[in-house]
Amino acid sequence: MIDIIEVIKASSPDATHQWKNLITALEKREKHLLALLSSLFAHAENFFLEIINETGSPLSQIITKQTLMDFIQRDLTNLLLPLISRVCIYEMYVVAENHKLQGETPEKRFDYFVSLLSDPKTALLLFEKYPLLKTLIDTVYQQYLENQTQLMQRLANDYKEICQFFFKKKIERPLFLTRITSAGDRHNQGRCVAILEFSNEKDNFKLVYKPRSLRIDQAFQQLIDWFNQKLSAQLYCPKILLKPEYGWCEFITYTECKNKKEVALFYQRLGILLGISHLLASTDIHAENIIAHGSHPVFVDFECALRPLFKSDDQKPSPEVPPHLVSDTALLPARFMAREDYNGIDLSGIFWPDEQEAPYRRMCWKKVGTDEMYLVREKSILPTQQNMPRLKHDHVDPLSYEKDISSGFTRCYQLILDHKKELLSDHSPLNAFQNVPIRVLFRATVVYAKLLFESYHPLLLYDNDKRRDHFLWLKEHAKPLIFSEEILDSEINDLLSNNIPYFSCQADKEQVFSPTHQQIALQFRFSGLERVKQHLIHRFNKNDLRLQLLIIENSFMTLRLNRGLAYEKNIPVSDEIPSSSRNIKDEAFMLAKKELDRLMDYAIIGDNRIMWPCIEMVGSDAWSPAFTDISLYKGIAGISLVFAYAASLFESKPYERIARLGLNSLIEVFSEQKKEAIVSMGVGAFTGLGGLIYALSVFDQFIPDKRIRPMLEILFTWMDEFIEKDNILDVLSGSAGFIPLLLSAQSFINPKRKIMLLKKVAKHILTQYPNPAKLFTGYKNPYANQPLLGASHGAAGFIWALVKANYFLHDKNIEQWIKSALAYERSHFDYEKNNWPSFQKQNREHYRGDKFMTAWCHGAAGIGLTRLDSREFWQDDLIDEEIDRAIQTTLKEGFGLSTTLCHGDLGNLDFLLEASQKNPSKKLQDIFHTHAVFVVERIKKHGISLDIRGTLPFPGLMLGVAGVAYQLMRVAEPQRLPSILLLKLPTLW
Repeated sequence: MIDIIEVIKASSPDATHQWKNLITALEKREKHLLALLSSLFAHAENFFLEIINETGSPLSQIITKQTLMDFIQRDLTNLLLPLISRVCIYEMYVVAENHKLQGETPEKRFDYFVSLLSDPKTALLLFEKYPLLKTLIDTVYQQYLENQTQLMQRLANDYKEICQFFFKKKIERPLFLTRITSAGDRHNQGRCVAILEFSNEKDNFKLVYKPRSLRIDQAFQQLIDWFNQKLSAQLYCPKILLKPEYGWCEFITYTECKNKKEVALFYQRLGILLGISHLLASTDIHAENIIAHGSHPVFVDFECALRPLFKSDDQKPSPEVPPHLVSDTALLPARFMAREDYNGIDLSGIFWPDEQEAPYRRMCWKKVGTDEMYLVREKSILPTQQNMPRLKHDHVDPLSYEKDISSGFTRCYQLILDHKKELLSDHSPLNAFQNVPIRVLFRATVVYAKLLFESYHPLLLYDNDKRRDHFLWLKEHAKPLIFSEEILDSEINDLLSNNIPYFSCQADKEQVFSPTHQQIALQFRFSGLERVKQHLIHRFNKNDLRLQLLIIENSFMTLRLNRGLAYEKNIPVSDEIPSSSRNIKDEAFMLAKKELDRLMDYAIIGDNRIMWPCIEMVGSDAWSPAFTDISLYKGIAGISLVFAYAASLFESKPYERIARLGLNSLIEVFSEQKKEAIVSMGVGAFTGLGGLIYALSVFDQFIPDKRIRPMLEILFTWMDEFIEKDNILDVLSGSAGFIPLLLSAQSFINPKRKIMLLKKVAKHILTQYPNPAKLFTGYKNPYANQPLLGASHGAAGFIWALVKANYFLHDKNIEQWIKSALAYERSHFDYEKNNWPSFQKQNREHYRGDKFMTAWCHGAAGIGLTRLDSREFWQDDLIDEEIDRAIQTTLKEGFGLSTTLCHGDLGNLDFLLEASQKNPSKKLQDIFHTHAVFVVERIKKHGISLDIRGTLPFPGLMLGVAGVAYQLMRVAEPQRLPSILLLKLPTLW
């Protein structure tokens, strides 16, 4: 084992001085800190020269000393500078505080400090103070020597074969190795890919060295050959020279397309590769792993195919393999790592946005090369990748070639269907993957890299316990189903030795190994190869093809949306809606069933669970393809609830099955995820825990299950605990929505607990939001810079909730708050528009900057609806007038919009329905019926209208298809189906 102290003591002063001069002559002055390790550079030079000059080695004929020195300087700088730089600058400050830095300028004082670093005595003192830094450098340098020695020996052994295999027809003169560049992450004791550049007087060539088995690459190429024979796709296969435990690969150059025909061919081939990747349960095919080589997309790394399927100790999965999703490949556009102030990163193999901001702030040195040098974290732009084709020097927009990708994918999928028998036979090309080692990913590599970089902080380089604790972050963020102490230990051990963790298994075996060849105790459901075959048997069919094409469509839809395209245009009402008394019950039922059947067609079912593809807004204003969460608002709870009603209404077993799958999905999520993960949804009635309580209350009536009541008890307990942590507060996502929900579901808790919870919620709202006319610092409102007025996020919703609460609490403070809120809301009423303005910011989901909306979420319809439901608990001189004005405005402005519950025709129709029920005059009943006929006719003629054009962008309750189906059923049976917008529960069944 290398000991840096021994290397320093034994180093030649002349050689060390030579390297110190080379290092301090580097243009980037932060690299001058490497003078501390000049002796290592000198040691590496001598070490590798001995290998190169071994008798009989061809290396002495092809590698010059200058090439070697450039390689050492570049590689060791990249390896060692991140390890020492922060420690060195910290120590420079210490020296400065002791007034021991010499020099008249900041630059000269920095140079003086560098001269101190180059003194062996300084190095010895530094490593005595930071023993972990010494150990880390020892380890990293030892790995470096071993791996580069291995590379050189393999190059020497294989050189003639390499020339024959890769360059035979291209070279006329002897080659020289002019550059070696390490690339990619370091795994398995510091091993990494290397790019070797050869040249002679006439030609230049590149070659890729991979220090891992290339058998999966070979098997993949055999499968590609099989597809090429049957599709005439001419997919490109890079040349590979397979060796035991390593291999040599053709270097793929980035090449432009010559014309639009080649661009179309590129994307058709990419669609075929997407289909093959989907077949193989592949992942991690992101932008860095694809090179656009003219009309050929070429995969340059394919080690994460044939993913095995694991199970936990308490999991009872179905015997069938769950569906593969084409989005799992990472080829399709999507946003990852989004947060409130960051729109996420698109790493997909198909797309790479220009000027893409990195997910983490990059550490940058300021006042470099002075004694005032310091670090800041700055936003940075990610480098452009080579995955997208160019035409005439410009990147091609993949949006123009969505049909080519879908067409290629469909061709590939249909070929698989047509040859399923052959693919499952003893002569299947899939059998080439037997005994092939594959990589198993338990986490995103970027997580490891970030943790590793942060571990170089000086505070973590002298205390072993602190450094290990730093990596224990992984334990808190492990996937519950596959968490294992053995995985964690292996991850930490790899990181402690400066490696990105790497796990592997054989494609047809049920064993996972760490880099040290230790078997990890995990329970398998299927090996990777068996998973692929079982999926082929049970899942590959026309219905699945339709589902995968929808996922592709949703991916491209979000690309359009992120450019301001693909929004649905409303169909305005050009004339007054004619009155009608026609019975539309059967038509409404028929239309509802049509939407329910559409949801069934695109449901993703596996392991007794269900979800749907969708799109969602992430970050501050970006869209991304997704799958339904568990919420009432847009997720599984809301969709399944609608199927529960439909199952009872139509006495439908298929609908009941969907409802029960939804219920089971909620229960499974509860059993698997930690309490904090569930509670992170918030407490709101639509997007949070409150919505789950509402859905479970409905399930308890229509699809009874012994697990529901205990789960409700847990949820009420969590609500009690987490109300005080809520900083959103409103009806949709915060505490206010819990009040009407609690009163609807009060049969599930005792009266004393109900009163206690009402008091707690009301007190929390008034404490956080004491002045209804002014935003309070504790009140997190992401939509506006002043308090909103509407039902979902604004004053009307708070008034509605607190009025209902105060009917039981009789609290003067609540009463006064309600009066203040009414005064604030009424002060903004616009008599000319006969409506309440909305103050929300633009570019948020359905909020498109309209100052006056007429919808449940904002404006007259929602405010009128909440007033209707409050009237029996609160009366003043204006409430009836406000309801009348809300009705007038809804009739004038509230139809010809989208079809949704949240901000469309059906949500506004719900207001008219409630008005006709609470004030059963013939006039209101006729108004409701006339508009119900209009909405039904409009849907029959134009189809449903969501905010986004597409097959199924929003399957959910408030923004999507499920809500349309529910409200159509409610229009047909208003006495049996209650208002979800008022969080009512069913009574007449």
